Amino acid sequence: PSWLTEKKNDVSVNKILWGSSALASAIYIGFGLVGAMTFAGIGGNALVMLTSFKVHQITRVCAALFGVTTIGSGVPVFCVMIRTAIHHSKICSYSTALFLGSIAPYLISWMLYQGTILIT
Repeated sequence: PSWLTEKKNDVSVNKILWGSSALASAIYIGFGLVGAMTFAGIGGNALVMLTSFKVHQITRVCAALFGVTTIGSGVPVFCVMIRTAIHHSKICSYSTALFLGSIAPYLISWMLYQGTILIT
């Protein structure tokens, strides 16, 4: 919804939605098929196997990058959606909406992070 307020008039909504959905589906299906053909009994979560010590280090790095880029690419989208929703509802100024929607979530998440990536 938020990108509809920012897109140019000559951009086709249907073409963008169908194209991006088809590309994302093809990538996920391709990844799943390759994982299923490569490992016997991979289970429900392929990333568990791909990040284990049963595979080569390059495979573990690629699996970690896949997780980060797949999950991480959704974060900026939600930041834009939050910022746009706050700004268009006229709750606050654009700069405050930018801070609340794009900067504050990162600051808060880093302070609440309890994983081991920063320790190791």
